[in-house]
Amino acid sequence: MEKTKLVKVIEKYHLSKLIERGCWTIKDNTVQINFNSPNKDLVGFLTTDIQLEDADVGIFDTEQLLSLVNITDETLLLSFNKVGGMPSQLNIEDNNFSLLYSLSDSTLIEKIESVNKPSTPITTIDIQTEFIVNYLRAKKALTKEERINIQLGTNDQDEKVACFMLGNHTTYSNSIRFEAYCDFEEQMSNSIAFNANLLKELLAVNKNAETIKLTLWKEGLMKIETTEEGIDVEYYLAGLQ
Repeated sequence: MEKTKLVKVIEKYHLSKLIERGCWTIKDNTVQINFNSPNKDLVGFLTTDIQLEDADVGIFDTEQLLSLVNITDETLLLSFNKVGGMPSQLNIEDNNFSLLYSLSDSTLIEKIESVNKPSTPITTIDIQTEFIVNYLRAKKALTKEERINIQLGTNDQDEKVACFMLGNHTTYSNSIRFEAYCDFEEQMSNSIAFNANLLKELLAVNKNAETIKLTLWKEGLMKIETTEEGIDVEYYLAGLQ
């Protein structure tokens, strides 16, 4: 396996140390990684190809795994060391190193199999590079803001847009507003808030993705789907009260 791809796989759910644990289910040279944030406001599912035998393994310390992979050369050979027929270590080999990463029992890590989605989303947005750049700049400028508010409406040109706002848009508050074109049947009377830091990290790690789609439900659920070099990820963010 290529090192660059394995690093991307890990980074797409590690999210700059926000998530340390994940369940890896390998079957027919395909891995599905189920992961969630400690307080369950983010749940995700990653799927890609991997050259490993079928197994269910737990990754308890993703930061340590990433540190090991980062010292290797580009071409890697992955395999399991077993105890009693069960994988106990991930063996990572290149031309210079033979590395061992200690695996955990996957049953000791909470595994969320699916997300209960409301029936009909209110909009789906094709996320462009410009939007990601704008969001990351806005979050850097208002780094202490922890909520991103989203509302559907029309702009001054009467075009349908989703308005994203960091901060409170009041007389005595700092705020940044920017828009993304979208389609919807009806405008929203109230905005929906999400964790601005989680959204920042997942957009940053997917800034080079081939496609990114954001789907929004009025009940307070966001799904972001990304595809990059055969790595498919679904992130689900729960709305804030």
